[in-house]
Amino acid sequence: MKKLLFFFIVAAISGTGCKKDRDCKFNSENIQGSYKIVSIVSREDASSPEEDELAYLDACERDDILHFNDGGIYLLEDAGEICTPSNSFGSTWAISGNNLIVNTELFEVENFSCSGFTLTQTESDGGYYKVKLTED
Repeated sequence: MKKLLFFFIVAAISGTGCKKDRDCKFNSENIQGSYKIVSIVSREDASSPEEDELAYLDACERDDILHFNDGGIYLLEDAGEICTPSNSFGSTWAISGNNLIVNTELFEVENFSCSGFTLTQTESDGGYYKVKLTED
């Protein structure tokens, strides 16, 4: 019985202070980390059906990792199955209100948690492009 109690105490203490337990507001500290793409969907305009864009990517692109590093440094890492040529590249990121700017692209951040979020670009005709990310 004491071993079981000890296990639960250690598990509870080990879980405190990790990124997922923080107050997870969208800010430059909490967004820092590595993420995998879970889904990419788009809609051409307000009357169009939603399309699965992830299905159009090559297998070597579907397993890439996006790194949002300290100092506004962004890296798309060609991970897992490597594309030929590699599609790794670096850029910058910044936060402006509820938006994330990667390179020069502006994305609205939706459903932010410390374990993932969705980036959305919306067009004036009702079309959109959504990328759902989860912590790697």
